[in-house]
Amino acid sequence: MIDSRSPDNRRIDNRTEEMQDWWKRPEYIAARIDFVKAKPYCQRCGRPSTTPLHRREDYVNYETYLQVVVNKTAEAGCQTCNRMERSNRRPCPMCVIKCAPKIHYITPEQRICAYCENPNHSEEMTAAREKRNERKAEFDRARYRKYHPRKEVVNGKWEMIK
Repeated sequence: MIDSRSPDNRRIDNRTEEMQDWWKRPEYIAARIDFVKAKPYCQRCGRPSTTPLHRREDYVNYETYLQVVVNKTAEAGCQTCNRMERSNRRPCPMCVIKCAPKIHYITPEQRICAYCENPNHSEEMTAAREKRNERKAEFDRARYRKYHPRKEVVNGKWEMIK
């Protein structure tokens, strides 16, 4: 698949090493601490916030990146939402509305997560996992028996038992 994004956007995506230096600067650390105190909860899922979530436009240079935090114009985010944001995912709106104990993340194309779409999803997944594990265990037992046949003494001689 050909990357249709502009070269500028690809350049921004590959600046993680440069941004790690930004995150270590004392003025950014102080601004981030003030930001988290001012916005204590993640605006996406409601968990305690740990970091500002920047928009793509904020990554132009360090000054712009820092100003968004100092002015508190960024969204507050938790560690999980920040990681999911970097992988282009967002919290399921139904999980957030229901205040579900576990918030699921979805891609931009999805409307809601599979758990909200089908209430029996977790039971179906558990049943499928158990079935898959049983098939694997049976396969492993058959493979073990093939190379380790059982033997017993019959009439004073060792014989294989099937």
